[in-house]
Amino acid sequence: MEGILHDKGEKNEGAEFYGEDFFFAPDNNSLDHIDKNGKKLFDRAVKKLGVLKADEMYAFEPALALGGVESLTYLAKVNLPVHMKFLKQVTPLRLRTFEDLSAALYGTSYSVDDLTSGQDAESQYQESVQAGEVCPRTGFWTTPAQPNTRHYCKKGEVLPEIKEQDWGEVYWYWDGEN
Repeated sequence: MEGILHDKGEKNEGAEFYGEDFFFAPDNNSLDHIDKNGKKLFDRAVKKLGVLKADEMYAFEPALALGGVESLTYLAKVNLPVHMKFLKQVTPLRLRTFEDLSAALYGTSYSVDDLTSGQDAESQYQESVQAGEVCPRTGFWTTPAQPNTRHYCKKGEVLPEIKEQDWGEVYWYWDGEN
């Protein structure tokens, strides 16, 4: 679909290319483009226009960046390389940095230097789990709700909830195997 072109209702210069949705989407359903009426388009497009060949894609005609409408009525099969070249000409392509990609993946922006500064990548961030949830790995866990204490938990066990405290939500942070 032309879902890689996101125009937020703007035309030409304001339209934005956003490939990260393809790479970081949690499942196939989240890639389905929603039309102007809030309906998913992909299955209806296949039914109306047929299955795509390797060099084809579904696209709105006219393109969204040129004022097209997000509707099955205006969806067509187009040649993928030709249409992508066309979209590149009518929409600005914003290059992503490593920091942008790590923020999209992990919720925190890391530089290459951050992740390669002599420590292994795992030690660069602290894994956290909310109290009452299943422990994802065996080892020692700490929580700011009980400073200077460590709790040993095996993978699959439930990390304990801490009662009688004014802390709010309690999160446990992995503190190593020793």
